[in-house]
Amino acid sequence: PKYKYSHMLISTVIEGAYQQRFFAEHMPALTDIDKENERTITEFYTKLVFNAIK
Repeated sequence: PKYKYSHMLISTVIEGAYQQRFFAEHMPALTDIDKENERTITEFYTKLVFNAIK
C-alpha cells in the first residue's frame, strides 16, 4: 500500500512488540498481555497496522 508513513509504522510495530514482551515479563501493570500468551501482541499489532493503512 502507498501508506505515507510506512517506515515509521513498521519501526513502531517492531519496537513496540519488543517493549510489550519486556513489560509482560518485568512490569505487567504496563501491558494487557499475559507473558504466557504472546499471540496477543501479534493480534494487537496486526489490528493496529490494518486500521492504520485502510
